[in-house]
Amino acid sequence: MQISKREWPLLSICGIKNKIDTRPDYQRPAVWSLSQKQLLMDTILRGYDVPKLYWRQTGKNPDKYEVVDGQQRIRAIWDFHAGVYPLPKKADAIDGVDVEGLHYEDLPDDLRLRFDTYNVNVVIVSDTDEEEVREMFLRLQNGTSLKAQEKRNAMSGKMRDFIKSVARHQPRWHAPAADAR
Repeated sequence: MQISKREWPLLSICGIKNKIDTRPDYQRPAVWSLSQKQLLMDTILRGYDVPKLYWRQTGKNPDKYEVVDGQQRIRAIWDFHAGVYPLPKKADAIDGVDVEGLHYEDLPDDLRLRFDTYNVNVVIVSDTDEEEVREMFLRLQNGTSLKAQEKRNAMSGKMRDFIKSVARHQPRWHAPAADAR
């Protein structure tokens, strides 16, 4: 197995859409909600980091790939770029620009350029067999989802602080014993 790492701008990834198979048979179907897709686009436009994509090279001249990990992300990127869905209606401004409900083509030039030139880390796997790719897929999917409490702890703001204070609060009263009636 050969592994190489590259940074690809989103515009290039959108430009080779027809050379990338997002649905090899071990992949699940598209399951992301609209809000998950919109959050990813907001993440990209704010310049936050996005996890790596893993592709298996399946052909050369022309290059062809299949997505081992990251198909939900790449499909969300393609759909936003194609104007399939807008940013959320209640999106916070980005660098002072109101982006509520904007589609890709409606973004101001500087934000559209920021999207187009945003680099995603792509790990290209080549010279490998189906068994190795499936093993890699299983290992990459083996992460543990955050529990609701862990998600709340990661948030900032007054609501999180309030919940933490309530959780630490020790009541001064005690429930009556079961036989004290």
